[in-house]
Amino acid sequence: MGRHVLSTICARLLSTSIQTTATAKHVEYIVD
Repeated sequence: MGRHVLSTICARLLSTSIQTTATAKHVEYIVD
């Protein structure tokens, strides 16, 4: 149970960081 919750949180953090990186690159592209 605890392990499943931990992996779910990790997956969410990973997906959030990927979206943030993609957004930052998109903004950089627009600014450029």
